[in-house]
Amino acid sequence: MEHSAQHYIDTLVFIKKYREMENASQAKNKKALSSILPSDKFKHLFNSWSTRENDFGSFFLNMEYELQALFLVHWGISINGYNEYLTEIGSHPYASIYSHPPIFISWIDALMVFFNNNGIDEQVIPDFRMPFLPDKSKRFGNSANWGSYIMSLTLHNQLGVLLAIDVSLVGTLEKKKQNREYLKIATLKQVNK
Repeated sequence: MEHSAQHYIDTLVFIKKYREMENASQAKNKKALSSILPSDKFKHLFNSWSTRENDFGSFFLNMEYELQALFLVHWGISINGYNEYLTEIGSHPYASIYSHPPIFISWIDALMVFFNNNGIDEQVIPDFRMPFLPDKSKRFGNSANWGSYIMSLTLHNQLGVLLAIDVSLVGTLEKKKQNREYLKIATLKQVNK
């Protein structure tokens, strides 16, 4: 999938911002989360954050896309199609199950899944060699290790790694899209019975 340079720059902003959260104190993160999250969900999500020991990836992946988007918007990242998505999921009680989130939200979600499911090694992506690997103790797959690794690279290498990950995730993103289409058909059939 072809993306603009802004797509990758926004991804780097996202990584930088979540790494700041992972390195911040609980008190600072409580204040940050209270400014990002809706008040009716804050207590539950702050408790979720508190039990994850500053593991942003685990925290982020356990939220709905619309809540994930709040972090992106708060961090100054523009999301094409976000308002339309909110309108669509508000249009039907089950729409959040089958509606297609904006591409950038899907990408960030898939990226965090990739970070959590893959350690950092030379050939984690077929036909791509990861540059300048970190120490072996920092290669375990999680948001902290991947974020620190990517941010330690030159811009050229950062973009190369993100592009390689993006290309490797095309099939995953397409499969998720197909699953949502199936869920939409199945859900609407069930509701219209």
